[in-house]
Amino acid sequence: NRLIAITDQLLDFRQTEINKFNLYFERIEISSLVREVYSDFATLAEQGSISTTIHLPQQPFFAFVDVDAFQKIVCNLFSNAVKYAASRVDISLLPPSGLEASFTLQVKNDGYLIPERLKEKIFEPFYRIKETEKEAGTGIGLPLARSLAQLHNGNIVVKTSDDNQNIFLLSLPIHHETEINLHRKEKENT
Repeated sequence: NRLIAITDQLLDFRQTEINKFNLYFERIEISSLVREVYSDFATLAEQGSISTTIHLPQQPFFAFVDVDAFQKIVCNLFSNAVKYAASRVDISLLPPSGLEASFTLQVKNDGYLIPERLKEKIFEPFYRIKETEKEAGTGIGLPLARSLAQLHNGNIVVKTSDDNQNIFLLSLPIHHETEINLHRKEKENT
């Protein structure tokens, strides 16, 4: 299963590189989708004695995303956060406030602090930080996640928090040029 997953990631990454990865932007309730992916990683975190918290908006929040690509991005961010955490992972979905045209998913962990000079390097294919090489991985997940975010006209960046933790910030627009709305009767909350 692991070999199949790695092969799928490599193929997906290759498709994003040659612009052959087609996205279909569908109106989705983002909090539910994030909660669904989070639940898959909560057990993994418990097994590794990692404390996790998730903060989601009280009100339903809708945006147009490619569901499959969005899940791949979020899975990668959650997987890395749990894999490289020392003891804690915090996840927050920050919907737009006011006239903002994008939303942000913040994934924070207390693992090895990524040095400033490597904050872009970790998004290069197959790059692994020497201090974290003992963990299983191929170095393709973050480049794939960033490529998929960029295909959404968004991005992923890594920063250091005031309390010296890694923060991965996924920012994606709420709307796209071409959108599919399968649930037109729902209340508009975008």
